[in-house]
Amino acid sequence: MFDLIDECGKDLKRAGYKVETLYSGALSHAMLNIKSQKESEHFSLDKGEYHIFTLPNLYDDEFYYGRILEDKLGKVIKSLCKKQNINRGDNVLIVGLGNADVECDRLGKEVFDRVNIAPKGRKGKINKFCPNIFFLTGINAIDLTKMLVDKFDINLVILIDSLTTNNLTRLGTSFQVTTSGLTPGSGVHRFGKKISREEIS
Repeated sequence: MFDLIDECGKDLKRAGYKVETLYSGALSHAMLNIKSQKESEHFSLDKGEYHIFTLPNLYDDEFYYGRILEDKLGKVIKSLCKKQNINRGDNVLIVGLGNADVECDRLGKEVFDRVNIAPKGRKGKINKFCPNIFFLTGINAIDLTKMLVDKFDINLVILIDSLTTNNLTRLGTSFQVTTSGLTPGSGVHRFGKKISREEIS
């Protein structure tokens, strides 16, 4: 199984996959948009827009390359929000997925801990939630997420999770952003219920 789309083993160029290299090779930005059901079935990828940022030298200078990543990720997320008609005053829910007790799977919890929540009463606010894994709670993350979306009139859900890779050099250096949704545990063959816009709205 794969999480990063460019590890699916198929020629994604036929679907419009392209890569641009920036900062003299310090950063690569891969892009793909799966628009049709036919493409989705052929490439075994869910419909949606995909972006992968890879910084092979990230840990040589975390501050410098981290700022580059922050800038590029921010611009892509802003663009995707605009395409989804998300406005500044809308309610956002950040969901930190994964098992916080396992080092390689605690990215969701790490991000959750670092998100600052604005004071109540402000129009449009950031909410955050860390549901833990099904094997510890007995409840699927999608059910908890949908409950919060309905209860608090959430306009945008941002899912944060660790991804598997077939290449050790990509550990901690490749970051994927997509509008296709996410299936918790898919990378280790523990398929939970897919969390997507269609399923929770």
